[in-house]
Amino acid sequence: MKRILFLVLLSAITLVLFNGCSSTDDNVVVGDIHDLNVPDGFNFETTHLLHVIANSSVSGTVVITQQNGAEVYKGYLDSENDGFDRSILLSSDISSLYFTFKGEVLHRNVSPSSDCLYLSFLNPQIDRGERIDSDGDGVDDEFDDFPFDPEICYMIEYPTQDTLRCRTYGTIAYEDRWPAEGDYDFNDVILNYYIYECTNRWSDTRHIYLNLYYSVDGAGYNNGFYIKLPYNDGGVVYYDYPYAEEQFDAYYDEGENANIILQIFEEGHAFMPDEPTFHNTEEDEPFTDPIYFQQIHVILEDSDFPDNPTIADYPPYNPYLIVDQIAGREIHFADYLPSNTVDTDWFGTQNDTSDPASNRYYKTAANLPWGLHMPNMFNHPLERISIIDAYPTFADWVNSGGENYTNWYLNPVPEKVYDFVDQVDDLFD
Repeated sequence: MKRILFLVLLSAITLVLFNGCSSTDDNVVVGDIHDLNVPDGFNFETTHLLHVIANSSVSGTVVITQQNGAEVYKGYLDSENDGFDRSILLSSDISSLYFTFKGEVLHRNVSPSSDCLYLSFLNPQIDRGERIDSDGDGVDDEFDDFPFDPEICYMIEYPTQDTLRCRTYGTIAYEDRWPAEGDYDFNDVILNYYIYECTNRWSDTRHIYLNLYYSVDGAGYNNGFYIKLPYNDGGVVYYDYPYAEEQFDAYYDEGENANIILQIFEEGHAFMPDEPTFHNTEEDEPFTDPIYFQQIHVILEDSDFPDNPTIADYPPYNPYLIVDQIAGREIHFADYLPSNTVDTDWFGTQNDTSDPASNRYYKTAANLPWGLHMPNMFNHPLERISIIDAYPTFADWVNSGGENYTNWYLNPVPEKVYDFVDQVDDLFD
């Protein structure tokens, strides 16, 4: 009997020890960012594309919202021409969506691995009363964000806006020592963005409005910031630039994969005071107000959206740095295409393993990136504190391939991050 009890006890202890020591995706203790087990193909994306295909016996506007009522997308379902067929950009932490069409509401759960949804609206309400379409574009005024402009119908906002709160800005953050590794605090250059697109009835983008803040400069280099748009030269750019207007430029990136390039600024240090050396990265230094680049307006006249879009074709598009004003030394997000003026001699040097022949760009041998994008404001790590130390669930998010802890950027260790968000509440409109 004692022997049996001993064996049961031993088995229980072994089971506990095994479960406690086994490697799982959740709560893995990672002491160094190089210890991350980055899955093949994982590019540190905090957003993903969802292809939505819907049909009905009647035509009208489909409205897609989150559970809190925040509007994600609006588009036209044409019952006589392919219904509704769109790829929409979602924050990876969105777990469910509501699709409203003529009074019928469908609910679907989604996750970062969701790539396509098929919907059928079988019980749309019959229109009652007079339909009002002031501009004659085929979209009722009730759903038309521009009811007196026949060229555009819908306004799509990025990031998705919660109507109960102040305007939400997304975050673009870089390490700037490429092709060498940095310290992975991702505070060398940080910009915040709010972008909205104006589309017509067929969901063709005809206007883009970009609102940008240059928020953090923790860089020793004097870097430039650019955005590669997914459109060709059939566009015109207007802007009202209160700071260093001569730095702004918009041009056509000639050659294969040619697109409109927005040169937001060439010299980031030109906007920052001489002292301190770094701006908004060290808690004992005075706060530097972010620099607002007045709204940039892009008019797309004959430009067409790519037939097979990627996530880089959606806001914030393909933003990149030019390091220390060295022509061709570009830093993009992991596996985002460089511009046509990139200096390919940098590829495959130092810690970079870019290989254009295999469409691999801006990754180390351990698949680590030089840039991150978050669809929210976030308190970035303090100077020289790695993001895995500042954000404990970052490692779990990466090791799970992005399926778990999708809102990792909202849960920092307070003493290891710069208190940025609270200080800009009154600055960002």
